[in-house]
Amino acid sequence: MYREVTYACRNFHCGHVFVCNLEAVRTLSPSAIPDPEVQLPLSSHVRRDMLAHQLQHHVEAAYEPA
Repeated sequence: MYREVTYACRNFHCGHVFVCNLEAVRTLSPSAIPDPEVQLPLSSHVRRDMLAHQLQHHVEAAYEPA
């Protein structure tokens, strides 16, 4: 996942406008509705044992796309 973001300085007299790169690099909390085309590694800070427990005991929620 990659995106370019345009920023502009809030100081009217400055006038600096620039583009930054925004990139997703790791997952902190997995999506409840994952897209198989999106593959991000889990952060090393994620407690995999706790995540496995949550995934095994999750409750299905109704989902209606907007």
